[in-house]
Amino acid sequence: MGNALVSTLLVTDYVLCPIELEAYSLQGVKKMRTVIGNVKSRNTALRELGLLPSRVDNRNHNHRKQLAEIQQAFPELVCPYSVFQRSCIADAVSDRSWIGYNKKASAKRATAELASLDKLGTE
Repeated sequence: MGNALVSTLLVTDYVLCPIELEAYSLQGVKKMRTVIGNVKSRNTALRELGLLPSRVDNRNHNHRKQLAEIQQAFPELVCPYSVFQRSCIADAVSDRSWIGYNKKASAKRATAELASLDKLGTE
């Protein structure tokens, strides 16, 4: 949570926090909330869009458990959408290409998941 993050939060109007569902996630969210709260005193336009569960694997018991814990701790912040773990996303990042160029069925699902995020600013 260094200077680059604080500087970015000072000049932006919106923040969406992607979180991985790992054991340390709840601690990280608490630290992030503290930083955002401190910055909001200087950037009154800053609006939190929420916490976006990312790289989610619903088959993983620990992911389901962590998601439930985060939803319980921050019910007003956890997005109703998730970005699931898919190799096509890693491929797109590696290739520095838009995931929509990939013709795999999983890429189409990932594109739809990411497109659902457009709704966050309007809800």
